Amino acid sequence: MPEAGRRKDDAMEDRLDAVAEATEMELFGFSIPIKNAILGAAFTLVTGAAGTIWAAADFMNRLSAQEEAVAEAADASEDLGIEFRALKEMTAKDIAEFSTRVSNVEKELRDNNVAGLQGKLAELGTNLQSIMQQQQQMLAVKERIVELEKTIAEMRAVTNKAEFATGQVNELKAKVERAQKEVEDLWQAMDYLSNPMG
Repeated sequence: MPEAGRRKDDAMEDRLDAVAEATEMELFGFSIPIKNAILGAAFTLVTGAAGTIWAAADFMNRLSAQEEAVAEAADASEDLGIEFRALKEMTAKDIAEFSTRVSNVEKELRDNNVAGLQGKLAELGTNLQSIMQQQQQMLAVKERIVELEKTIAEMRAVTNKAEFATGQVNELKAKVERAQKEVEDLWQAMDYLSNPMG
């Protein structure tokens, strides 16, 4: 016979108590309703699965980004290889042109007897040294001339002063001579006055 609360003619309270007892379980001494336990387990499974899916999706995104980076690096490497080959060809052409120019310069140097020019350059250096020495001597002469011009200017000033002083001395001398003549004339007049007969 079915237990109380499971029959159709049992009172509603008995039925509810029976359902509540049937939907509970004991775990570690705690009474947990089965409905809540099922929901908790289902929630745990669903969140774990979602976390796993999210981690897998993130891993796939990172893996995809790495694949794209590797593809871009491979493309860049190919581009660099092409540019390097082009640069190598251009450099080879430039080196060839430079070598040709150097050869031409060497040939012109041999043709122009550069070795003979060294003797001429040594002679030119000696001439330049003698010119430099003469220029230094000329500078010394120029300095002496400037000093002489200063001395001449000073002498002219002294001469002008002397001429002026000489002129004043001559004027003074003339005045003194006139004064002496007047004094002599006065003495003669006094002599005449003191001795009119004689």
